Amino acid sequence: MKTQDTCPVLNINYSKEAEKSHLRDTLHKAIWYKKQGYAGIVRLPGNITLEEIKESIKENALLVAIDKEYDETLFHKTASDIQEVWLDICKKWPSQCINEMSLTFYKSYEINLTCYGTGGSYEEPNKITLNIHDKESKMLTRIIFHEMIHLAIEPLVKKHSVSHWKKERIVDLLYKKILPEFSFKQKMPKEARAVDSIFKKYPKDIASVIKNSGAVN
Repeated sequence: MKTQDTCPVLNINYSKEAEKSHLRDTLHKAIWYKKQGYAGIVRLPGNITLEEIKESIKENALLVAIDKEYDETLFHKTASDIQEVWLDICKKWPSQCINEMSLTFYKSYEINLTCYGTGGSYEEPNKITLNIHDKESKMLTRIIFHEMIHLAIEPLVKKHSVSHWKKERIVDLLYKKILPEFSFKQKMPKEARAVDSIFKKYPKDIASVIKNSGAVN
C-alpha cells in the first residue's frame, strides 16, 4: 500500500552474492549505458569504468575480483549511516507539497547497496540500487530520494514515452521543489531543458508536465 503522509521506511540489503548479480545486470546493460553517455561513470571491479574496457568484457574475471574486494564492514557501516541521515529527511518530510503535486510514495523501499554500476537506479515497484563507492552517507541518502521520485512518476513516464534525459530533468525539478535543501543537479544535454517551461506552466500538475514533455521533440 502506498502513502503520502509519512516518511517511508528503508529496508537496506547487501551481500556478496547480490554484488555478483548486480555486476551481471550492469554488464548486460553495457550497450545502453554507452549510448546514454554513462560509460565513464559505470564502475566495475578493479576500480575501472566501463569506458576503460577496450576489448571484450571478461565477466568471469570481474566476478572473481568481487571475492577480493567485497567488504562486509563497509556495507554495514554505510547502511547504519544512511539510516541516521534518513531520519533528518523524515523530520522534514514534505507531505503537503507531495500531496499538492499528486505524487505517491510507498510505505517502504528495498534499498540494495553495491560498489558497482552507476550512482543509483530503480526498479518498480519499490526497489532502489545504490552505489556506495567513495560517497558520503548524506549524498547517498539524497540519491535515494531522487530514485523515489523516479518511481513515483515512472507509470506516467512510460505512458507518455518521455525520453531518458527529459525524465531526469523532471526529477531534478521536482526534487528542487519538494526538498530544496537536499536537492542536487545533474549534468544533462541542453535538449532536456525543454521541460523547464512546461514545469513552469503546470507547477502543481505533474501529470500534465509529463504528458506535455512526452510530446516535445
